[in-house]
Amino acid sequence: MSDDDWTVTDRNESGWRSFLGRVWHMTWPDPARQIIESGQIIGSSGDRPFSMPQTSNSYALRHGYVALFDFRDAELRLVEDEAMKWSQYFWGEPYRVGFSVDVTRLGTDLIPWHVAKSDPNPSMWIPYFEAWSSKPVPLSAISAVCITVAGIVVSRTLSSPSEWRALGMQLDGIGLSILRMIEEAEIQARANGD
Repeated sequence: MSDDDWTVTDRNESGWRSFLGRVWHMTWPDPARQIIESGQIIGSSGDRPFSMPQTSNSYALRHGYVALFDFRDAELRLVEDEAMKWSQYFWGEPYRVGFSVDVTRLGTDLIPWHVAKSDPNPSMWIPYFEAWSSKPVPLSAISAVCITVAGIVVSRTLSSPSEWRALGMQLDGIGLSILRMIEEAEIQARANGD
C-alpha cells in the first residue's frame, strides 16, 4: 500500500462531498485497529471506552447497534448546515478513521434515524444522518476507508485482506504524514507571506 493509493481532499473546499452517497462508521485510531484485527465493527456496548461522552446515552448503546452515518441520499447543503452539531465525529484530534459500508453486503437493512425519534425512551441520536446496523459489520462489507486530520480527508478503496492488514499497521504513520504535510504547507505559506 503506497501513498499514491490515497486520494486527498481539503474539508474547506469539498471535504463533506467525500462522504456523500455512502454510509460511514467513524472512529478513533485505537478502535479502528481493533476493528481491523477482529474483522468486524461490533455494536456499541458499555465494556469499551466511549468515543464521545454522549455515547453513554446513545440509541446505539441502548440497543447494542453499530452506529453509522447514512449520507446515501444526503444533500451537501443540509450536511453543512447540520455538521456543526456532530462534526467532531469526523474532524477530531488526533485524527479519525472512517469505514465506508456497502449496505448491500450487510445482510440486514439499516435502521433509519426516525425510528429513534419515535422511541418512547429518550436517548441521544443524530437527526437526518444517523442510522444503525443491528448486526456486526464485517470487513467484507467495507468498500473504502478514510482518515481525517485537521480538515483533510484522505481516502482509499480497499479490496483484499492483505490491504486491511497493511492499513492496520500504517494508521499512525499515515496520520502523522498528513499532519507533517499540513505543517510544511503552513510554514511555506508563512514564508510566502500568505
